[in-house]
Amino acid sequence: MTQLGIIATVLVVAGSSLATVDGEVTPPLISEVSAFLSAPTTCTIHWNTDEPATSQVEYGLTQLYDVSSTMDPTMVTYHTVVLAGLTVDTVYHCRVLSRDTLGNQAVGIDYTFRVLHESKNLALGRPVSVSGSSTGYLASRIIDGVIAPTGEISGTWASDGSSSPHWVEIDLQQNVVVRSVRIYWAHNTSISRWMRSQAYTIQAWNGSAFVDLTAVDNRDTMIYPDTVITYDSTGAPIGFSVIVAGPSKSVESSAAGFPSVTTSRIRIYQPSNMGPESYPSIMWLTEVEVYSEDVVPPEIL
Repeated sequence: MTQLGIIATVLVVAGSSLATVDGEVTPPLISEVSAFLSAPTTCTIHWNTDEPATSQVEYGLTQLYDVSSTMDPTMVTYHTVVLAGLTVDTVYHCRVLSRDTLGNQAVGIDYTFRVLHESKNLALGRPVSVSGSSTGYLASRIIDGVIAPTGEISGTWASDGSSSPHWVEIDLQQNVVVRSVRIYWAHNTSISRWMRSQAYTIQAWNGSAFVDLTAVDNRDTMIYPDTVITYDSTGAPIGFSVIVAGPSKSVESSAAGFPSVTTSRIRIYQPSNMGPESYPSIMWLTEVEVYSEDVVPPEIL
């Protein structure tokens, strides 16, 4: 059993064939199953198969899977099934099924997803201070609730170009429980690259000093994969407080979780020359979100 949380990706080993037609007994190979919370009580399941096949999902509160989606007979290799009417703050068991044109069926392994209540971004509209800014780049862009990675001065904040450490500090204005932080990076259109920092540390104020919560090394792509997300015209999915701006609706984000801590201030600290690979002396982003629960990146495409 694999816990997915709100949104996650799981590799699946296909089950055995349930049918034999014309001597062909190989079922489709299921892979890249993901669960995406598209509304507070709606979860969209995606998966791939190595050959065209049907789409169906069995789910329920136990591995008895007492509910099944309507089987979609369309033969596809990229599958999408929407599960609606789910109960908030509930863990569901789920498995996917696909049958090929010869009737051979594959059954994915059991995994779980949890439907949470709508997340609240604790950083939205809060006071923010920074180590220093490039001319015209306002720190207030970080907490305005708008993701505009290609917005330059109008939508992003960039540090000055010194080789000193850079940091962003958000005053939450009261003691709150903090569990995770998500950062949306700027996009440098002149060189067509995302400006994700190579390494940084999430820190919390303990009343007298900032203490480290977790260190993120984005150079380790096995642990911190390059996550570029594309939203449709409706913007970010429900549960995320931001509005996606810009023509492409594409954003790059990094998310980090840590043991719950009660604090009034959160700081993102970037060591010297640990900025983007193409511009290591700067820190350049468009939005920061702070949550009191686990918030992993949206669906990885």
